[in-house]
This record gives sequence, structure tokens and C-alpha cells, in this order.
Amino acid sequence: MQAAWALLLGHYSATRDVVFGATFSGRPAEVPGIESLVGPCVSNLPVRVHMEGSEPLADWLARLQADQFMLSQHQYASAESIQAWSEVPWRSRLFESLIVFQNYRIDEAARRLGRRARLTPVRAPESTNYPLTIAVTPASGLTLRLLYQPSAFTRNAVATYAADLIAMLRALAEQRASTLADIQALLPRATHGAATARASARVRDTTLPYAPPATEMEVAVASLWQELLGVERVSMDDNFFDLGGHSLLLIQAHGRLCDILQRDLPIVSLLQYPTIRALARHMSGNADAGRGAAVAAERARKQREAMRRQRAGAGLR
Repeated sequence: MQAAWALLLGHYSATRDVVFGATFSGRPAEVPGIESLVGPCVSNLPVRVHMEGSEPLADWLARLQADQFMLSQHQYASAESIQAWSEVPWRSRLFESLIVFQNYRIDEAARRLGRRARLTPVRAPESTNYPLTIAVTPASGLTLRLLYQPSAFTRNAVATYAADLIAMLRALAEQRASTLADIQALLPRATHGAATARASARVRDTTLPYAPPATEMEVAVASLWQELLGVERVSMDDNFFDLGGHSLLLIQAHGRLCDILQRDLPIVSLLQYPTIRALARHMSGNADAGRGAAVAAERARKQREAMRRQRAGAGLR
């Protein structure tokens, strides 16, 4: 599955080097006290795959498997540590697609509570923190579900990815003696490099006029955002998440803001007040955060409602 996705990413990005995420759920002995830790040990690690078109498929698959074995020995590393080691700027995700294997098995006896009660699994709306997540469930057949963020992809685009992924899986099964170039040649030429072209076409919405910081707190927050997001300037009404903020950056910002305040700040405040104007007023202890906070709160409410509506339709089988 990882080989098929790597080949697909290489085709869409027109590159020989790709990175995607993979979920690991082991219990590595290297972690102190692991024998007494309760609960699943799940982490999402970046998988970097290099592809040379002339390389025989069998050799490449063997190397990929060996790399995965080595990677699993370090699955206890935190996402924050990996990001720091990589020296990739914090504003950039290490990967934007994630492969999750849901291969836990449940014995039939575990579904029963006595002779009369029985546990029946039900479906619930699902969402993803990444633009695209491939959930793989192995059983008598292989079930693939592509979960995506509607703000990042259209349903038709994801349907195309699903069809191409299936094509790659079939090619891997049927053409074992082929080279990587032979396998990727089965994909449509029209989509070669499509992801790179799409990323280059992204431009920031600059419809809002620039509003400079007016208070010391606004200056402090604006400076922090500029550093974390890697931008030259930030307007007081720009939204942290619209500028590229994500979960790891949120954690970084929270820690730094607590240092600025010299007191604890609930991390939910950064979600409630996603603009500098509203957050600065909140941090300054202003009971009435003003119009900026009201607008931010209303926007957050609408986003939550939109997410609830989208979750039910975000899964594509």
C-alpha cells in the first residue's frame, strides 16, 4: 500500500522523492515504563521514499520494506521532535497525506456480554486532521476509504486519486518484473505534475486591508506569528489558520505566549481568538474583546457547524 501511494505521489508531484505519513501502533521496549503504560501507543511518522525510474520493482520493494523496519524502531519519537530534527520550518507540515492501517482484530467472543447482550459496531461520521487520509482495513478483501478535507480537495479529485491508487495496486500485483518507470507509465499523462502545478497556483487572499499592531501586546503576538509562519507581516485581522497555522504550530505558539504572559493560557484560547486583535485583547485581560473577538467567535462557530455538516460526506469509499 505504501509503495502504491509513493508511486502515485511521485507521479502527481513529478518528483523522485516523496514524503507521506504512516500510522504506527507498536509498544517499543525503548520507552521507559512501557510495560505499565495503559492504552494504545499510536504515532504518525513521516515516510520518505526515493524512486529511480530505472530501478527494478522487486529491488525497490525490498528496500522500502527494509526502510520501514528501521523506521519502526523509532516509532516512539514525537512529531515535535521529528519536525525539529528535520529543520523543516514549523509553518510547513512534514506530510499532508496519511496512511492508516486499521488491522486490529476483534475476537467474536469480545462482541458478547453474556448470553443476551451483544456488541454491534456502528458507523459514525469521520474527519481527518490532514488534507487526505487513506484508511486501509484488511479482511477477506481490502477496504480503502479516502477521507479528505473539502477545503483542500473536491470530491471528483479524490475519486480520481482513488481510481489511480487502485490502478497502482493492480500494477504492483501483475507486473512484478517491471521497473518503476514502467509502473508509473500506466497513470494518465495529463495528471503528471498536477499537484506541483496546483501548489504553485496557490496565492494568499489579500482582500483584507493591512492593519498594523497598535498595542504592545499586539506587537508581541504579531512578531511571534511572523516568526512561526515565516511571513513578513501579519494584519491584526488575519486568521492564524488561514495563514497556514496547524496543530504543531499551535502548540509552539501556545508555549511562547505563556512565556510572554508569565502565566498559563488555556490553549483553547488560540482557537477561540484566531486573530491577533482578538487574542491580544483577550491576553491583556480585557473583559470585552470587542468586535474582533465577536467576529472571531462567530467565525469559529460557523466553521464548527460546517465541519459537522461535512464530516458525514467526507468519507469516500
